[in-house]
Amino acid sequence: MTARDGFGLALRIAGLIVAIYGADWLGRFALGQMGFFSLERTDIRYYLAEGLVYLFVGAYFMRGASHFVRYAYGDPETEEASDDKQPNDIRDI
Repeated sequence: MTARDGFGLALRIAGLIVAIYGADWLGRFALGQMGFFSLERTDIRYYLAEGLVYLFVGAYFMRGASHFVRYAYGDPETEEASDDKQPNDIRDI
């Protein structure tokens, strides 16, 4: 396992934790709607918004968060292509 793969795995685990946290917020929203505890209307919207945001961010990270991996480790295709190319002239350096 390379460092790039380990970083991707760490992002996926963090995404799972964030998604579970979002599911918890949505569960609280559902319990509030069923009347288990009384909330003001603004609070119910807050629970729904927080739950959806955490769920979407968690889903993005669980898909691998390719933008973050590419930013941290570069694009693997361009690295392989640059390793094969040898400078022929001083202007190529």
